[in-house]
Amino acid sequence: MNRFRMNSVRFALTAVAICGLSVSCDKHEPEPAPDPDGGNPQVLQNQIQYNGGALTDIKSAIYTADDDDTYTFYFSPEAGITKVSAMEATDDYLLVAVRNPDGEIDTALDKFSIRYKNLSVSYGQMDGVKRLSLSADFDTESKTLDLSLEMEFKAAEGEETGAVLKAGYSNTVTKAEHEGPADLENQYEVDGSEIKALASAVGQRNRAESTVTWYLYETAGQTEADAEASAIVITLTGGLETARSLDLSGEDAANVKITCGEITSGEGTTGTLSLDAGKKSGEDWLELTLDMKTAEGKSLRADLVLLYTPAYIATNKIKVTPAGEDAETTEAALGKVFKYESENTSSLMFGTVQNPTDASSLKAEGGYAIRVNMTTEDYTDGSTDEFDLATNRVGVYLYDYVQDKELVSGDEDSQVSNATGTVFKDLKGENLYLYVNITYSDGTVAEAEWLGPVTVSENDAYLSVSEPSED
Repeated sequence: MNRFRMNSVRFALTAVAICGLSVSCDKHEPEPAPDPDGGNPQVLQNQIQYNGGALTDIKSAIYTADDDDTYTFYFSPEAGITKVSAMEATDDYLLVAVRNPDGEIDTALDKFSIRYKNLSVSYGQMDGVKRLSLSADFDTESKTLDLSLEMEFKAAEGEETGAVLKAGYSNTVTKAEHEGPADLENQYEVDGSEIKALASAVGQRNRAESTVTWYLYETAGQTEADAEASAIVITLTGGLETARSLDLSGEDAANVKITCGEITSGEGTTGTLSLDAGKKSGEDWLELTLDMKTAEGKSLRADLVLLYTPAYIATNKIKVTPAGEDAETTEAALGKVFKYESENTSSLMFGTVQNPTDASSLKAEGGYAIRVNMTTEDYTDGSTDEFDLATNRVGVYLYDYVQDKELVSGDEDSQVSNATGTVFKDLKGENLYLYVNITYSDGTVAEAEWLGPVTVSENDAYLSVSEPSED
């Protein structure tokens, strides 16, 4: 073989190789769908064909996605459809639902569903299906769907052929518009229209009236109870402090009042309220969900999870009921609460006289004094604290100058509790809120509530009913 012929052969082989490469790199075109009637095959491009009839162009394509990665695609020949309800209102839409749409669907193993006109099949419900081929590949980022569907049913008795459905789609799909009430997140909605933000909350407790009132504000940083500035005011009465799916038309509805502008709950109101407040990681959190409709047809919805500011209405009184059936209750206004700081202890002192640190006046008037001891850390930590007396983190001493006796809540050394009840403390800046409710083992009950600044005492007070020793 001479050089020219060798080069010719090489050229021919190279040309064949190039030709082969050029063919393999061509974009793959969809194979024409075989016509069951034996006619010319047709390629479905964004189209639907039913029983070999005319091709129907798909002009609207939307989808929904469930938490289990099931995607439901809707196709319609009508343009501009963006909601599932609008799709279902037509009689010629195609539905294809598949889980994890990433290629060929094994209809014997994979969950799926197909609906069109009077045709309906799904996983495990394929009676009457002669053949079914389904492929769906959805790119969640580009929202592009490649779908191919061919389905033929067995012929019914007396019929030569069964129904045939084909569809092909290769284009983008749009997520279906949200229907029903809009999802709220730290927001409220009036009459199903304007949605506004909720940015801060104040919860005000009134122990004397057994009420808790919640003030919800549109603006951040609100720390005072102000009904006029609030977007929504919710008052719980009758000792009701939390509400879990409370029926606003049920028995407990009388213990709830909700106001938002001109909307006020009352007779004929329906809906539910869930409200829970408590500590999380040492902070005060409020969780609230409200869906309400008044007898006049006004509606109010709210949903929030916010840090809230505790507030109080206090009696600033002390009340002591000694043990015994004939015992008389003594009640007096608290003029001051004194605070004395020792090395690691904060002592709060108050009583039925203006200066409870003066034991002589208490003895002269036959009154009562209370001393609450807690660690300085517990007093100054800046958070709301409710101490169960069983924990012995606080000590409550009652000095009874009427009967000349002293009662102690517990023995710190033996960890024995001689009383039941709680001490609630909230220190914000210079103002202290303090609530004491204690029942001693002999039956004596002491209750006190204070809101205001404390008076610092430079010297510890001797409050014992016995005379001090001269040592």
